[in-house]
Amino acid sequence: MKDFDRVVNCPLCCGTLECFHYSWATELNWSKAYTNQKEYADNPAYSYSRVRCPLCDGTGTVLARLTNASTGCRACGGAGAIETTVKLDIGVRREKRECGTCGGSGKRTQQRIEIQTFAPAPQTYYFHFDDGQQHSIHAQWSSVTIDLEGAAKEFFAKWHPASESTYVRERRERERQKAEQEEAKQRELQATELQQRRIREGLCTRCGGSLGFMDRLAGRESHKRCP
Repeated sequence: MKDFDRVVNCPLCCGTLECFHYSWATELNWSKAYTNQKEYADNPAYSYSRVRCPLCDGTGTVLARLTNASTGCRACGGAGAIETTVKLDIGVRREKRECGTCGGSGKRTQQRIEIQTFAPAPQTYYFHFDDGQQHSIHAQWSSVTIDLEGAAKEFFAKWHPASESTYVRERRERERQKAEQEEAKQRELQATELQQRRIREGLCTRCGGSLGFMDRLAGRESHKRCP
């Protein structure tokens, strides 16, 4: 969570805090799905309702960060060259020319945005952008990566730094405190295990050195000189 530097609108509820819930009967049981589309609302085979968005924790937002990925060039199919047909006086000649899109590398750099929700998805959620692109967040996941192009690029164009979000600051502080508590518990457990092991082996519980005859005779678990 600490590496996500911006806050954007939740793609499932689009910042409205609500999404659409559908359920329908199958041969074995009832299936259900959550989406930001109202496409099945008028279909009698589906049960439809508006529900509170389960991913943004009542903020209407999610965390995000930009990444770059190297992908195959779509213009040349990754070949680095495009085959063209040149008309001659008699017949034609096929030529290969360097791809102008990728400069002959066969690759292109695609900017992407990685989304992290404030709550993991209890099941798969689907969301669409205005140009028809569909994406999903799978059950038990809390992140998805989306190519920044078309309507998705326009949707995520509005953002503000995560450091300016009171919710994010408070959440990160709670996570920091929880991590510190877990570390303290782990240290305490390790110290207890070390002390028990030294007792079993007849060693001083303070310094780990061997106990003398008089220490053992007196029933001490540590040297008299150890603080």
